[in-house]
Amino acid sequence: MSGEKKISEFQDITPAQFTADDFWIYIQSLDGSQDYRIAKNIFISLIQIIAAPTSEKGIVAFATGGQGGAVELTKQYNRVDEVAANADSVKPSIPATVGYRQTVQNNGANDLDYFPAVGDNFLGQAVNLPITIAAGNQIGVFCYEDGVLTLI
Repeated sequence: MSGEKKISEFQDITPAQFTADDFWIYIQSLDGSQDYRIAKNIFISLIQIIAAPTSEKGIVAFATGGQGGAVELTKQYNRVDEVAANADSVKPSIPATVGYRQTVQNNGANDLDYFPAVGDNFLGQAVNLPITIAAGNQIGVFCYEDGVLTLI
């Protein structure tokens, strides 16, 4: 490709290391003025790292419940292992934006309140109201519209 340049982080990669063009992925700059190429195996590895789901276990829900003090969930997959009393609570760490997804598993002994971020809501509910996840169950949410979480 004309105007081909290497991505700076990969300066040590040279075409001599690969024998066929199908080992390369070509990426064009946003303004279309330059083409970059990167080895497919490195590109795929980077995508797998960036897109890899995150998870956390051993989460302890906020005792006495409520949205303000609810434990913030920072991962895509979350296992809440301690729910000392009904209505102990958790919430996402960020407001819902299109494409956001999260799974919450209640591995505790009591019902867990899962609040949306402040100002958000679950589809069909008023703003800032929780949904309850019964002990031993899990839910998934996805955001199709900013500020609104849909159960999946």
